Amino acid sequence: MESLETDIKKIISSIARCRISRIKLKSRVREDLGIDSFSALEILVAIEKKFDIESLESQLVSLVTFEDVVNFVRQKKQLNLAIT
Repeated sequence: MESLETDIKKIISSIARCRISRIKLKSRVREDLGIDSFSALEILVAIEKKFDIESLESQLVSLVTFEDVVNFVRQKKQLNLAIT
């Protein structure tokens, strides 16, 4: 089973058209990976589908680094587990 980080890297790599090897924990989503607002929304939707979570577009602003994205998904998944 692949790790959460790897799954998210694959999503970002596919949409942003960047190599997975470029994506590091401290990579800044916009500056380092070149992800614009439209691509960020695409990534968010893909992550929501992949991990069966819900989020708000307004939460995108707080996701500055790849690590922020991973922590965000991890928290949402834990919240879903706690509710069920």
